[in-house]
Amino acid sequence: MVKFFAFFYNLRIRSKLLLIFTTTFILSVAAGSAILYVLIRKTVESSIERELQNANGTILEIVNTAANVSIKNHLRAVAEKNRDIASHFYSLAKKGLISDHEAKKQASRIMLSQGIGKTGYIFVWDISKAPNSIPLAVHPKIQSKDVAYVDFVQNGAALRTGYMEYMWKNPGEDKERDKAMYIAYFEPWQWVICASSYKEEFTGLINIDDFKNQVLSFRFGKTGYSFVLNSKGDIIVDPRHTGNFLHQKDAKGTMVIKKICETKNGRINYWWYNPGEKSAVERLAI
Repeated sequence: MVKFFAFFYNLRIRSKLLLIFTTTFILSVAAGSAILYVLIRKTVESSIERELQNANGTILEIVNTAANVSIKNHLRAVAEKNRDIASHFYSLAKKGLISDHEAKKQASRIMLSQGIGKTGYIFVWDISKAPNSIPLAVHPKIQSKDVAYVDFVQNGAALRTGYMEYMWKNPGEDKERDKAMYIAYFEPWQWVICASSYKEEFTGLINIDDFKNQVLSFRFGKTGYSFVLNSKGDIIVDPRHTGNFLHQKDAKGTMVIKKICETKNGRINYWWYNPGEKSAVERLAI
């Protein structure tokens, strides 16, 4: 350092000014480049994140639509089938082969024998005295109870036929959960026949092919892609992978899939390499 100052001191004024201006210019360019790099990097990252967020929202809507259509169609088929069952026994009563009471009893027995998903079931509202009184003509747990005080029951009694979603907790359950229901009206008995189950129990009804190609069509840059997995780490849709990846670690030892499954919403950065790639690169997932 002393030698440098001695060298600088012995230079002519012209050389000193040239050295100072050159050094200042190089430092200014370097500082400006560093600042510009940081700004451009943040701008590019923000742009990429917005693109991923927009795509993610679209994909979520695609999957939700496919799931809801599958659930709705299944519940509708069950509700309408049980309306046909009620109609069958009603026709027997009209012909005098059985009493009206026996017809309702046999229809109820068949309805109660059915299950939907793991815990779903058939139940029936008697709306002959609605809206003041709406007893449960058929129910596996609270038979005959008047449920006219429940808002979604009043809405269903007015609707009579169609699809509904609501929050519900059966006796013995800890918390309310999303429930889906299709109702079908059998006018002769003034029965609203309800096919209902918790939405989370319908994963087996969803046809992956209904949305697989749409999800895979979302590409980002040269190597970016979309994928879908369930909360257990099973790959549902992915252009390269199949199987369970719950305990898979990224290139830096992070259990990234488990983290995604636990977080469920948000963003995550990780280091990953796909089949055919020579080295791991940092990736961003929304």
